[in-house]
Amino acid sequence: MIILMMVTFRLKKDLQSDFYKNVEQLEAIYDKSNQMHSQNIEQAFVDNEKIENLNQISDSIKDKTQKIQKKFSDTTDSTILRAGKQALENFGITNKDKS
Repeated sequence: MIILMMVTFRLKKDLQSDFYKNVEQLEAIYDKSNQMHSQNIEQAFVDNEKIENLNQISDSIKDKTQKIQKKFSDTTDSTILRAGKQALENFGITNKDKS
């Protein structure tokens, strides 16, 4: 009977020890999971900032491209007009002659 009680007591101690070890392992896993989750969220914010910056750069490039195209178009148009006026003047045609 005493041996049985000692074995039972030892089994309870072993079970209790195993239980606490398992609890510690689960807590460590939980902590690591939370840490990884936090890092993933932080990385998502960083990635979103990068995307916003790239979008702003893209918009800026589009805006500058449009300005350059407009300036080129305006320059081309005015160059053609000046060339046309010069040609008319070379032929002796002026605005006064039209009326």
